[in-house]
Amino acid sequence: MQLCGTSPDGTGGVARSITKVRRMCRTSDVCGRRGYWKGGRPTCCHRRRLHPVQRLPEDGDHPRDDGEREPLEPLFASLSAAISAIEAAHSQFRLAHSSVDTDAVRSAAQIVFSQLSHVSLLECSYRKRPRRRAGLETQVREQRDRLKDLHLETKRLQYELRDRDEEVGGLRATLSEVEARNAAMEAELRPSDMGASYFHAALRYALTAVRRFVALMARHMMQSRWDLDAAAGALQPEVLRVGRRPEHRTLAFMSLVCRAMFTGFHHPDFGVARRAPPRLDGSRAFAEFLALKAATAREVLVGGCGEEEGRLFGEFCRRTYLGLVEAKMETSFFGNLEQREMVDARRGFPKTEFFEGFAEMARRVWLLHRLAEAFADKGQRLSIFQVRKGRLFSAAYMEEVGGDAAGREGESDAAVGFTVVPGFRVGEAVIRAKVFVTRAKGPADGRP
Repeated sequence: MQLCGTSPDGTGGVARSITKVRRMCRTSDVCGRRGYWKGGRPTCCHRRRLHPVQRLPEDGDHPRDDGEREPLEPLFASLSAAISAIEAAHSQFRLAHSSVDTDAVRSAAQIVFSQLSHVSLLECSYRKRPRRRAGLETQVREQRDRLKDLHLETKRLQYELRDRDEEVGGLRATLSEVEARNAAMEAELRPSDMGASYFHAALRYALTAVRRFVALMARHMMQSRWDLDAAAGALQPEVLRVGRRPEHRTLAFMSLVCRAMFTGFHHPDFGVARRAPPRLDGSRAFAEFLALKAATAREVLVGGCGEEEGRLFGEFCRRTYLGLVEAKMETSFFGNLEQREMVDARRGFPKTEFFEGFAEMARRVWLLHRLAEAFADKGQRLSIFQVRKGRLFSAAYMEEVGGDAAGREGESDAAVGFTVVPGFRVGEAVIRAKVFVTRAKGPADGRP
């Protein structure tokens, strides 16, 4: 039996039934009010279109904390209930449609539309909820950007560290070269390796200062109207016997100065220490020698090379100045005794040209003494000697610097008039004494 004039296969009757239901929904209020269907679209939820349900990310896709998961659980429960109701209404709708029950179709459609409206409301509430996830994503992006910056900074620091390592390597190589050169120089300058030639060079350095002070003293004598020949003859009568020559006067004055400056040379610290000090080891004596060589006399006096060194050198200057420059000489030169009194009272040292010249000479002699102490500690025997007057001249121990010209024809009748500069023995080597010769005969051995 065919219903409603349907086609033999039954499809035509079903289609006409669905069309009839749609016409009824357009002309009547299926949900209890008119206009629910308008233009074939529902007007609930302010005519918002129902969007396809998108797949929510699973827990494994985007980890969520408990604070973000809890607000979504009621939403999921409501959505699940609405879907179940829609499925039940859809089954009822199909059953009513197959039995052509208009009331049942209208009731099922009302349930479907009601649940779809509820789903739309759920969609609205979901979209309007606080986008906490968006804030977290922003923080994640910020942290990723910061991490990227840190990676770039790390690479920059690594490059800089590599450059610094290369620079340090170059500096270490340079330092090794400098240390090698210094070691070679120290080996050359080590007192144990130095011979009489080095000491002789230091002695010439000291004698240069002696000659300058002698010239300064002779100039003050001339300004004070001294008779230089008489003064030289009073010191060494032999200079008057061979003729009145300026160079002979200079030798007489040099003998006076050297005798005063080298007195006590064989004692530690020139014998100026209050107590006999222990002999300096070679390394310390040589270190003080280098420090004194680089300083001025004034710097040494004020303690620039050490307080103890300054005190000893100051005492050496005080003793030698008072012994060399007598009170009558200073009064004649300067008209007073201010410099002598200042030095004697230990109230400091004058800053006059005369005393500065004396102090520089004293520094160079003190420097020579420190070098001698360095030699002594290294096992090189060093001694000082002076040739007595009347001794026969011997080229092995003496060097003639002036005297009687007739006496130079042979050593048999050449004798020592006086010693100008003392001689030194450095190990097996001899630095000859500088002497003034005459024709007087002395002992035949020719030794000092």
